[in-house]
Order: sequence, then C-alpha cells, then structure tokens
Amino acid sequence: MSSLDEEYFDIDELQEGRDAGKNKNDVDLSENSDQDELQVAFKQGLLNKPGLFVSQIKKREPIYKKEEMLRKLSTFNTERDWIDTLQIKFNPELCYNDSVDQDLEREAAFYKQSLNSVQNAKQRLKALGIPTDRPSDYFAEMAKGDTQMDKIRRKILETKNIKERKENARRLRDEKKFARKVQKTREEQKLRAKKKLLDATKKHRKGNKAPLEEILKNPKFERKGGFQKKKMNRTARNTKYGFGGRKKGSKRNDKQSFNLM
Repeated sequence: MSSLDEEYFDIDELQEGRDAGKNKNDVDLSENSDQDELQVAFKQGLLNKPGLFVSQIKKREPIYKKEEMLRKLSTFNTERDWIDTLQIKFNPELCYNDSVDQDLEREAAFYKQSLNSVQNAKQRLKALGIPTDRPSDYFAEMAKGDTQMDKIRRKILETKNIKERKENARRLRDEKKFARKVQKTREEQKLRAKKKLLDATKKHRKGNKAPLEEILKNPKFERKGGFQKKKMNRTARNTKYGFGGRKKGSKRNDKQSFNLM
C-alpha cells in the first residue's frame, strides 16, 4: 500500500469542520457586535432611564376570615376562675374624659387607674388566701455569683478611691493658690509700708521737724509726694497758666501790631 493510501482523509468530515468553524466565527462576531452596541448605548445614557428596569412584585391579598375567627372564639372556655386570668378593672370614676392635649393630667389619671387596679387585685388575692408580700425570712438566690459581686464591689471601691484622690488633689491646688494669693498680698503690704517709710524719711531729712512717727501717723501724708499740697486759687492759676484758648500763633504780627512798629 502506498503512502497516499495511508494518509486517507474523509472529504465530508473536512467540509463539516470548515462549516462549523465558519459558523463559530460568525457567532463570535455577532456577540462582539452586540456588546459594542450595548456599550455605546450605555455611554449615551440610553440605559439609565428611570423605570427601565422595574421589578414586578405581586401584592399579597389580605386574609380576613371573620366567620372562622368567630367560630374559634366560641370554642374558648370563658367560664374560668379569676386566678387563671387575673383580669381586673379599675373604678369607672377614674376614667379620663378630658382633652388629650393635657399630658400631665392624662398621665396622672393613668397612675390613679393603675394604683386602683393594684389595690383591688391585692384585696381579691388576700380574700383567696394567696400571699402577696415576701416573708421577712425569705432569702432569694442572687442572679450573680459571689465572684461577680466581689468584682463589682472592688470596682465600686476603686471608683470611690479615684474620686477621693481627685477631690484631694483639687483641694490641694485650691489651698496652694490661696496661699500664693495671701503671700502676694503680704508682700505688697510690706512694699507699701517700706515705701511709706522711705517717703517719710525723705520729708524728715528735707526739713520737716516733726518726729518720724508723727509723720507716718498723719492722715494727710500720702505715699507719693508726701503731704498733700494746697490747691491754688483761681487768680493764681490764671496768672501762672493763663486763661486757656488757642496758644498756637498767638505771637504772630497782625495788622494792628505791624502799624505800631
């Protein structure tokens, strides 16, 4: 057998393979073209219109079976003991019939209604012989163990100690501030006394024959300037300082003074 016979090809299979490849390429090209069109439409804003994609949710129809509910209610046993239901009514005189805008009065009415209901229920329970108060020797088991309670106790003590330390620190700061203020006041008093003594000594040296102690005790003596000077009268002040008014240009010549020259 020749080599040509060994390399045998089926012409029909080869033709089918070519057709399949061609169809596959056509599908790929069509898909690419569709994607390109979608991208162009998205860029142009054609796919962002409101209401384009709206999910349709079907509303559930309400179920209202009145007859079945009434039939079921009739099967309930209404003749039960009060201890099983504990239904209580308050005094009808306590009904609130005023305006709903009066919040304070409305809340007070609710309080009175609740108090009256509790009192009536307590009387009925007492009549049935059911205890409502806890015995004096009753010890209930705590919800938290001793370990947890010790932690809480230590936490409370720690918080209390921190608070006390802060208060002590604040008190010490206030005391130091007050001490500095008192010290500053005393230093100022010493400086004023020293200044007064120096001024009195200067006055004594300048010729004041009074003793130094009398100069210091004299109420007319001031720290600045020694004794207070006597005020000048109006005539002396006018003679010394003039009569006021404009002083600038007062020595310039005018027409009258020029003619006198």
